[in-house]
Amino acid sequence: MFCSFERTHSTSALLNDPDMKKRPRYVFKCLMIGVVLDFVCLSASAQAPEFRNWRNDPACVKWVDSVYNKLSLEERIGQFFMLAAYTEGKLYNMDTVVANIAEGKAGGVIFFKGMPDKEAEWTNVIQDSSKVQSFIAIDGEWGLAMRLDSTISFPKQMTLGAISQNNGIYEMGREIGRECKRMGINIDFAPVVDVNNNPNNPVINERSFGEDKFNVALKGIEYMYGLQDEGILACAKHFPGHGDVDKDSHLQLPSVMKSAGSIDSLELYPFKIMFNNGVGSVMVAHLNVPALDPDSASVASLSPKIATQLLQDSLKFNGLVFSDALNMKGVSAAYKPGTVDSMAFMAGDDILVFSEDVNEGIAKLKSAVDSGCISLAEIEERAKKVLAYKYNLGLNKHQHVELKNLEEDLNNAPAKMLRQKLFEQAVTIAANLDNKLPLRDWNYKKVASLSIGIGGMSSFQHNINNFEVMDYFYQPSEKSEKAFDNLFETLAAYDLVIIDLHGMGRQAAKDYNVTEQERKFIENLSGRTKVVLVVFGNAYSLHDFDFMPWVLEVYEENETTNLVAANALFGAEKITGRLPVTASKTFKAETGTMVDTVYRLKLSSPEEVGMQTADLKRMDVICQKGIDAKAYPGCQLLVAKDGKVIWNKCYGSPYYETDEKVKPGDLYDLASITKVAATTLAVMKLYEQKKLSLDKTVGDYLTLPKDATIKNLKLRDVLTHQAGLKAFFMFYRPTIDSNYHKYYRKVAEPDFSVQVADSLFIRNDYPDTMWNIIIHEPVNEHPGYVYSDNDFYIMQKIVEKLTGKKLDDYVSETFYKPMGLSRIGFKPLSRFKRELIMPTENDTIFRKQVVVGHVHDPGSAMYGEVAGHAGVFSNAFDLAALFQMLLNDGVYDGKRFFDTATIRLFTARQSKISRRGFGFDKPEPDVTKASPCYDGTPISSFGHTGFTGTCVWSDPKNDLTYIFLSNRVYPNAENALLVKMGIRTDLQEIIYKALPK
Repeated sequence: MFCSFERTHSTSALLNDPDMKKRPRYVFKCLMIGVVLDFVCLSASAQAPEFRNWRNDPACVKWVDSVYNKLSLEERIGQFFMLAAYTEGKLYNMDTVVANIAEGKAGGVIFFKGMPDKEAEWTNVIQDSSKVQSFIAIDGEWGLAMRLDSTISFPKQMTLGAISQNNGIYEMGREIGRECKRMGINIDFAPVVDVNNNPNNPVINERSFGEDKFNVALKGIEYMYGLQDEGILACAKHFPGHGDVDKDSHLQLPSVMKSAGSIDSLELYPFKIMFNNGVGSVMVAHLNVPALDPDSASVASLSPKIATQLLQDSLKFNGLVFSDALNMKGVSAAYKPGTVDSMAFMAGDDILVFSEDVNEGIAKLKSAVDSGCISLAEIEERAKKVLAYKYNLGLNKHQHVELKNLEEDLNNAPAKMLRQKLFEQAVTIAANLDNKLPLRDWNYKKVASLSIGIGGMSSFQHNINNFEVMDYFYQPSEKSEKAFDNLFETLAAYDLVIIDLHGMGRQAAKDYNVTEQERKFIENLSGRTKVVLVVFGNAYSLHDFDFMPWVLEVYEENETTNLVAANALFGAEKITGRLPVTASKTFKAETGTMVDTVYRLKLSSPEEVGMQTADLKRMDVICQKGIDAKAYPGCQLLVAKDGKVIWNKCYGSPYYETDEKVKPGDLYDLASITKVAATTLAVMKLYEQKKLSLDKTVGDYLTLPKDATIKNLKLRDVLTHQAGLKAFFMFYRPTIDSNYHKYYRKVAEPDFSVQVADSLFIRNDYPDTMWNIIIHEPVNEHPGYVYSDNDFYIMQKIVEKLTGKKLDDYVSETFYKPMGLSRIGFKPLSRFKRELIMPTENDTIFRKQVVVGHVHDPGSAMYGEVAGHAGVFSNAFDLAALFQMLLNDGVYDGKRFFDTATIRLFTARQSKISRRGFGFDKPEPDVTKASPCYDGTPISSFGHTGFTGTCVWSDPKNDLTYIFLSNRVYPNAENALLVKMGIRTDLQEIIYKALPK
């Protein structure tokens, strides 16, 4: 039985192999680590059937004998045939297949292209028609998707070959096995254990784990164990090794021109390891191998010297032997149907796959029995082996596929996450001059992203747009040389260009679909500016890019690789992949820069953190409900857990009057979130640097006139809104109506240069007037809790006095830029186009315009658009990163911004009369009072809300951040529907109820 002991024995035997000891030490160490992890993984695995020792099971022997005795000679011979089954299209043949099965002329089928529901229905028909339940097989090297639409496509084996740890491959094998079982499939013709050491191989290529025989063997074992632990027969193919050919056996007969010794030490190595570790079956290839059979016309699948003497006698393999498909031109071009079947059987193949004429094949074999070429004893022995395999696959009982929920079961969330994990582990930094990858220290003023080989903005570009601001270009491959020339001069002016290469192929003969025009363009551009190349295709294609200083190899092209490549490039995921093949002298096998630290928020999905997308779907309904009710025209909703952004969606439009959709990069006026996203962070840093004490007063830090009323206010009281100040001043009131021209100009003048809106500038001295009002306001002698903007004008002044910098410059230089945050900040119009900024109010009283890109808060606007209580704009992602830094105990992007103690102090409740922390808002602990949060939010959470329709809440207990950004004040700030409808707290409730229990 396959148990943890046998796995330990197998891997230790592999590592003790003399050839293994010749490996570089670091490779050996990696293999040892993989072995340990794999052992832990398998220690809890299910017990798999022992296919090859069936004679030790009395129940199996009894069943086999009873069934065998009921079969006629023709039916016994029929068990050796496996028919091709096509459930749709021009090749549809199911009526014939079912008829042959019912007549006992075949023991199984191999399904080809189709839909899962149709195949499942036909599988039931086949089993209902079978006198002995049938083998149901599939070529599922990368899962059912190799043959079935609407199923999960796991990474191809070259991609898996790049993975440093192998336990995920075992889990993939189990998942593919589970999906096979769900479909009624009992044989998966996988894994491929050919060592692909010929870059020009047109047929194996990316279907192989690579060129290293140890890597191939280890990964083959993992895949095989996974399948067989789920009760699915695995098949090692293509014996004796199809990796060093330059012809496709589907089209013609390839030859392996190597010595027997070379074949034994390389090509046969993974097969021997697989055999020693219990693989249940093997597939023999259509290959001419003169060193193993000198007959010039010999084919391995038809050669007794290879299929029997070498495979079964010398290598002692006693499992089931499958021929490769007998319709392939490697054999069918020379031998007629029926004849080729009988030749394959007499060579030693037990199961004749894709027989093109089963009637003729049976007749040929029966004739061979009648003539004495094949003994009845051999028929009995091999037929009983086939039946024993059926017994161990559960085919001693009637099989039926449940059709209900089939598609959902085949596309389950854990399987999709496993797929993503495997692609993540494969990503390889193939070239990394000066260790610039991943891209972290963002010192580039102008950055461009170019997608080649796709007719629009790529998914990769959409994903990297979350991390940094850049200009985006795309160029389909079929564009003219002139189009590339025009683009060249444009891109050469940038400091950095990120190129993602798509539309790639698998054939070396076609240069993997990389055109010479594309190659020259990339080479010439890299000579003019810095270029990072991201390759969504075959690793062998890297031979075209020896000149590139920075290359990220992703191996395949799909939505998942577009996501994981973006995460990898910007340091949001560990990078542990190594090239599994040698593409050139520059790009050699095992090349790869290891990155073992996650630096930034990762783009992911709920399933990665144990949540379910389905449980969060109701948030879509709630967000849309708010739009329909005109609570806001547009919004962005983000949820991050465990350092991963699992929900980042936009809803609606910037304006009610337009069909334009909100985008993830759009900037929102955060309003009072500024208090914690800017001012409080600055105060925390000064506190930590011992430049500021919370127990000192305002007068200890600011030079104030003698009659100032705020001198004796303690900073801890100011930060908790209990210093006795009023909530706010309507600073704009004295400046409007008849006084308008006294205070404002439509065009900037020397004395009117403080911009408050488009074509509106206030007197330069008015911020001083505002400050004078604040410092002389009456202070309540019996202060209670009064939420006040005025508190944060004061804290802003203290920060600027102690740092010698304006608040916007200080927080940008101290936090935003070092964290790699390019969107968050004050005065967005100085950095972004107007169309990227969400509008706020149609201000008919003060500014007499729709406010876009200028701070909505009138006081902040009149204060120069940089105020301690309002003025910061951001999208959800940058704000989430800022709060993730706080959840990370002050660390982000590999840098420490705060000590843990500082964060815990400021985010804890610091008032006996309110829920407030220092600067931060908190959930309300008093159940008799209204809370800004959902009732189930842990009391340790912290965050803030904003007047414009925003909120951010972070929860250290669950490592969770929830952000809702809207422009609810458009077009009227009096619109209170967002609060009345309880949208922000309803969304938060859904999130908490979706957390893993």
